[in-house]
Amino acid sequence: MKTETQFILLCSRLTLEKKAEAKIKELAARGLDWQAILSKSIKEKVLPLVFFNICKLSLTREIPEEILSEFNRINYGNIGQNILLYDELKNLLRWFNQAQIDVIVLKGIDYIERLYDKNISLRAVGDIDLLVKDHDLLAVKNLLLAAGYVQKRGWFEQPHIDFHHLVPFQNSKNNVMLEVHWTISMYEQIFKIDMTEVWQRAQSHKLGAMKMLSLSPEDMIFHQCLHLFMVHQGILNLKNLCDLAEIIKRFMTVIDWELIFELCEQSEINDLIYSGLYCVNELFQLQIPPFVLMQLQRQWPERKVQKINAAIQTSISLFSSRVSNDSFARINWVFKPISKLKLLYLTFFPPLELLRKRYAVESNSSLVCFYYLVRPLQLLILIFK
Repeated sequence: MKTETQFILLCSRLTLEKKAEAKIKELAARGLDWQAILSKSIKEKVLPLVFFNICKLSLTREIPEEILSEFNRINYGNIGQNILLYDELKNLLRWFNQAQIDVIVLKGIDYIERLYDKNISLRAVGDIDLLVKDHDLLAVKNLLLAAGYVQKRGWFEQPHIDFHHLVPFQNSKNNVMLEVHWTISMYEQIFKIDMTEVWQRAQSHKLGAMKMLSLSPEDMIFHQCLHLFMVHQGILNLKNLCDLAEIIKRFMTVIDWELIFELCEQSEINDLIYSGLYCVNELFQLQIPPFVLMQLQRQWPERKVQKINAAIQTSISLFSSRVSNDSFARINWVFKPISKLKLLYLTFFPPLELLRKRYAVESNSSLVCFYYLVRPLQLLILIFK
């Protein structure tokens, strides 16, 4: 990796060991391209952690004044955004509680609360992600619309198909964006995660005076690995890798690895869990128990092990510079031929019920058939855009 990439990777963690601190100072002493570090930290969405560790190690004096000013500006902007999102989440939790609708807070603020020591300056959060039960989706939509949220509709406003949440909502007053999920699986037809069991394993916490439900550590790993490889076109994102690493570090002693193995077999998600754990073990030196990775690949032929490891190493070596808008890049992380075919089919021809959810149309509306028929054309436009 380039010196600047090494520096960013070492700084993209909550706690630094003495060895890491020494290496960061050594890299800084060589002379760094601070503009490149600023730009890459923004792109990988890890500027809050990078700047936190720069300040912690008293390296701000090494940074040119105009670049340091930009670090400070973005960092304060992140804090302001997170304060706004915290306030809005408390409102949402109160409304959901009054309507007696169960809700799990995903990623973002939940990670700040449970992984980043409740320090709102350490992680960038773009929106609020909530998980609700499938049968509550209509009630949730109506609640949000009544509370002043608006929802984009239609083919031109929402060209991308997400298989796990509704069309995003936006607060008409403060512009907060909200995604309402019904599953932690990106493709339920391929990765069959039992959401009833996910809800049973959910853990209760407090956000101020409000009750907040969160995923269990095991389901956090599942959700984060799916998000890492399936949501962003299969392009490794350092913020998501960092989140997965912090999940492992924070819950290492309480993770039920036997449950992980059992759920992997049930949901056919071994490949993604192995790939995610392998990545963060390599990049962050987590010392995940060796038996974990061995168990996940226990029944794989050697050829498959080599193929997956090669894909991971290639992605790790390129993550700092690779840019792709390839809508099909995520297929690289689906290794079974039948699953690859399913993924391609679902990409072109999503289930009608999914399109109804995605485009916020009534169940009896014929408009959903139009969306279904033009989907292949829509994909071609996205690919060649």
